[in-house]
Amino acid sequence: CLCGLSDGSVGFQKVSAPLGVSRGATLPLIKHTAGVSALAVDQQDQWLFTASKDNSLKVYDLSKQFMLCETSAPTPARAMLLDQAQHWLFTGLQSGVIMVWDTSTLPLKPLCSIPDVTQALTRVHDLDYDSSSSTLFSASKDALRIWSVKSATVSSWGRSIGCIPVINECTAVVWAASSRELVCGFATGSCVAFVLDGVAGATYAWQAHEEEVTHMHWDDAKRRLFTSSKDKKLRVWHFPAVGRDFNPVASAVISSAPHLTASRSAASMVENRRPRTGSGTGATRQVATGYPDVSAAQPSKGPNVCADESDDDLTGWDR
Repeated sequence: CLCGLSDGSVGFQKVSAPLGVSRGATLPLIKHTAGVSALAVDQQDQWLFTASKDNSLKVYDLSKQFMLCETSAPTPARAMLLDQAQHWLFTGLQSGVIMVWDTSTLPLKPLCSIPDVTQALTRVHDLDYDSSSSTLFSASKDALRIWSVKSATVSSWGRSIGCIPVINECTAVVWAASSRELVCGFATGSCVAFVLDGVAGATYAWQAHEEEVTHMHWDDAKRRLFTSSKDKKLRVWHFPAVGRDFNPVASAVISSAPHLTASRSAASMVENRRPRTGSGTGATRQVATGYPDVSAAQPSKGPNVCADESDDDLTGWDR
C-alpha cells in the first residue's frame, strides 16, 4: 500500500503485516520539494508515477528502487490516472486542465491538453476513464465533465461531449462499465449515480458519509463501490446485478476503524441520514444534498471564474 506524504516522500506499508505491527517506511531515492498530491502505479512494469505541489512529475521503478525520469506540469497535478493499455497518463491540474502524457517512452512526452483552448475552469478533483469508448470523466467544483479522447499518428486531442452542472463540489467519480453508470461523490458526503443511456437526471442518490467523499474505487466484477471520506471511514457498497433496482438500505457498509470491523447495520445508518426524497419516478429515486435535478448531461454554459483552491490536505493513495 503506497501513500503520498506531505514532506514530499512516498510511504509504503505491507498489507500482510500482522495487526498492531508497524512495518511502514518510505521509498528510497524519491523526494519532492513539496507535498505529494497524486499517485498512479503501472502494475505491469512496476512503475510509480508521482505528482507534487511543486509542479513536478516523477517516474520511479518500484522493483529496482531508483528514479527513471522527472518532468514538470504548468500547475500542480491534483489527480492522476493511468491507462496501461494505451500507455496514457492523465493528470488533472490545479488550473482545471487535463494533460495527457505518453508513458511508452521516457522521459514522459506530453500528448495534448484538454481542453485545448483557453477556458476558465476549476481544479480537477478526480478522473476515471473508459478505454473501450475512449471516454474520460472528470470531477471538479462546478461540474462533472465528459470528454472524448482521440489519437492519430501524429497528434492526440480531447473534446467535450457532456457536462452535468452541480451545486456543491464533485470530489470523486467512478465509471461502472457493466451497467454504464457514472457514480459521483460530493463534498457533502452524498453519492449520486447516473445511467448515461437515455435516462434523464440522476438514477438514485444516497448519503454515503457524514463528511466529504475523498476517493472512490469501483470493482466491476463484484459490483462493489469503495468510498473513503474525511469522516475517517472506509465503506463498501454492494450494487445489485444489472437490471435490478438499487436499494441503499440493503447495501453493505464497512468501517475502517480500527481494522475494517463491521459498523452498525446499513439499515439503521441510512434511516438516520436518509436524504430528501426526490420528485422523480421510481421508488429508488432520491435527491442528494448538493445535487440539482438536471434533465440530462448538457454542454457547458460558459466559463467560470477560476480561484486558487490549493490546500495542504494529505494526498492520494494507490495500491
